[in-house]
Amino acid sequence: ETNIVINKAHRVGPRRAGFALPIVAELDKEENRQLITDTARKTKTLNAVKLRKAWPNQPTYVGDHLTSYTKDLLFKAKLSAREKNYKYVWVKHMNVMVKKDE
Repeated sequence: ETNIVINKAHRVGPRRAGFALPIVAELDKEENRQLITDTARKTKTLNAVKLRKAWPNQPTYVGDHLTSYTKDLLFKAKLSAREKNYKYVWVKHMNVMVKKDE
């Protein structure tokens, strides 16, 4: 279990029957956000109970909540990467990353 403080949290998006809405959380420290996202990417099987014991033991997706500018930049980077035959485009710590190949 990590020792994190959640300043604010809320669900986003329109309600859909049978689907849980994503939760956007503001953490107390940038280092905690990076720790959680890095751990989630490495393990690929992060469960909510690993973040808080009171939460259910179910798989949890963790990702960066992008600004509209960063979403647009990511979209344009993916288009450009496809044209130039780059293999990977992703977001890490709110930065858009591009890699040609292994």
